[in-house]
Amino acid sequence: NPENYVVDLLFRSKQLGINQRQLGGTNRASGALNKDNVSNGGWWSHLNSQSITVWKGWSDKNIEEVRVRIWVYM
Repeated sequence: NPENYVVDLLFRSKQLGINQRQLGGTNRASGALNKDNVSNGGWWSHLNSQSITVWKGWSDKNIEEVRVRIWVYM
């Protein structure tokens, strides 16, 4: 039952090592025609008993690897 799951999401990069920098993501839109749009960090969604979706911001250069751990508690 996904209601009893705990999700731990970690990132790793050469520059930052293991981290949770910008967990949840940061998005910013500015400039003419949004040419300066930025989307950094990572997050998860759509957790169910079979799968989870992990997202990375399109402009993030510091997430090279992701670790997802899911625990079940009673």
